[in-house]
Amino acid sequence: MKRWSHTGEERGGSYFWCSDALIVGHPGIGNMTRALTELIDAGDLGRILLPLDDD
Repeated sequence: MKRWSHTGEERGGSYFWCSDALIVGHPGIGNMTRALTELIDAGDLGRILLPLDDD
């Protein structure tokens, strides 16, 4: 995330995502909300946080 703070990726390195996980660099509802809002605006939320099967 530190590297992305210089490149501007992932909202300036404020979050990291991988399959079925989203890690926000700083605690707090506001930081999580900003990360989710950016993912929604970019159309990436459905590719990062996948729904679970009912099984």
